[in-house]
Amino acid sequence: MRPVTDPDLLATLEADERPQQPMLRAVREPSVVAQLEYGLDLSKPDDEIRAAIAKLPETEKKRAHDLWAEHRVQKLYQGTG
Repeated sequence: MRPVTDPDLLATLEADERPQQPMLRAVREPSVVAQLEYGLDLSKPDDEIRAAIAKLPETEKKRAHDLWAEHRVQKLYQGTG
């Protein structure tokens, strides 16, 4: 294998090794992803979230449920749920 010498590629590889910035971490938060991808507000009561997920296409429902579950687990571990 040849060593990487392209400066742009090296910069990209080094950037991948740096710690995540707060904004990038926020984009991975289930509540943010659910809002961006599906327009779901996971801070709403459970009945409203269930109703909103029920309106999604069948192919999207599992992902939305998974995000909701992950959000709930994070809240429990943070002591806010």
